[in-house]
Amino acid sequence: MFRTYKRTLGKVKLMSRTVAQVHREAEGSLLATQLLLAQGALALPATVTGKVALPSARKVLLEIRAEIRNVTGMYLGPRQAKTYFDRLKQARWDDRKQRTSKVRRRWPGRQDHKPPGRPQILKMGTILKDKMEQTLARAQACNC
Repeated sequence: MFRTYKRTLGKVKLMSRTVAQVHREAEGSLLATQLLLAQGALALPATVTGKVALPSARKVLLEIRAEIRNVTGMYLGPRQAKTYFDRLKQARWDDRKQRTSKVRRRWPGRQDHKPPGRPQILKMGTILKDKMEQTLARAQACNC
């Protein structure tokens, strides 16, 4: 549901300025998302080929927008012959087989990530050791 909320409806940013208004805006838009999905689920038949049919939020949203345009007087063409409820019956989520894996594609020229190797432990040279001893001796002498 949150994927539908964020991606299909485009609710990535909330516009309110106070905490109380942000809570109201998030609650209202999540409720609208649930109503959208419920309206699509009500229109679908109980089973399609023995499986439970799921509504497609995107298709239901497009049908709602088309119905709003239809009510305002814009001509939609041959789709107007069907009722809103009949069009919602077609707004189902397609249960198709995935043909390829979701692994990223290999891009030409892109280097594969190499994990970091073992750390190289470097030895301190004699010059740095002498400077460190001098600094420690000065710190002990002034009790810092």
